Parts: sequence; C-alpha cells; structure tokens
Amino acid sequence: MTHEVCKRQLNSNFPIQVLDVGRIGNKEVSLCISHEETAPFTALSNCWGEGGILRTTKALAIAHTTSIKWPALSKTFQEAILIT
Repeated sequence: MTHEVCKRQLNSNFPIQVLDVGRIGNKEVSLCISHEETAPFTALSNCWGEGGILRTTKALAIAHTTSIKWPALSKTFQEAILIT
C-alpha cells in the first residue's frame, strides 16, 4: 500500500444508532444500538424535511430493533442501502 488513503484505518466507532443492512435479500433492515463497536460503516447525510419520512422515535425504537420493513423506508434510504 503506497497510497496514503489506502493506509487509513477502515474501522471507525459506530454512531449510537446504525442500520443493520445485512439482510437485504429479504428487503428488511433493523436498527442496532451501538455500544462503542468498531467496524467499517457507511454514513448517509439526510435532510428530514417536513414529509412523512419514517423516523425512529422513542415509541418505535424497540420495534425498529426487530425490523424495519422495506416499503417504510424512503427511496433515498432504499437506494443508499442497496449501494452499501
């Protein structure tokens, strides 16, 4: 590895909440609450705006750790997950 970018550490501390996108074949994702795990991850910067975009509220947090159904995700999230 002679390029400086290639030498960077690929693992970083997770944010507090991350989506597990490992079950894309099922078109289902779930919310994970991080406890300072370190691993590669992809981040999406998103403007929430005023629409009916799915949000993880205190009332939905437990349900989202079980699963978040594909149709509930915005097209932006669906495409970002597929690319990831």
